[in-house]
Amino acid sequence: MLKNLAMSDDEAKEMSPMAVGEDESSEPKYPYGLCLCLDEATLKKLGIKNMPEVGQVMMISAKVQVKSVGEYESMHGGARRNMDLQITDLEILPSKKEVDVNKLYDSEDEGPASEPGKMYGKLNDNLNQNGG
Repeated sequence: MLKNLAMSDDEAKEMSPMAVGEDESSEPKYPYGLCLCLDEATLKKLGIKNMPEVGQVMMISAKVQVKSVGEYESMHGGARRNMDLQITDLEILPSKKEVDVNKLYDSEDEGPASEPGKMYGKLNDNLNQNGG
């Protein structure tokens, strides 16, 4: 199942004092690195001829390669981990019909269900069989 990665206001303030301004908008704030920027050449490779509307919700499917991993401790921050992923293959799924995003998340905590991989089980099986 999908994981909602929006930061709380406190998390956003901890990351950067500028992440949450005076104007408390309803737009969620996400950690650095979660925004994909697709240039003209990439849009052509993906076959995107007509641009979607700003704010439109779409689904993507991607294959990534782990570029680096790290674990470290600091005196003030405790244990920290990170991982760099390089997207090698990407698909933007058609948005011809509305997706009920609420069905992708566990309604009890407005976050993901506790069974990751359930939605993408077949995709993962196919990737593993094809060496991906």
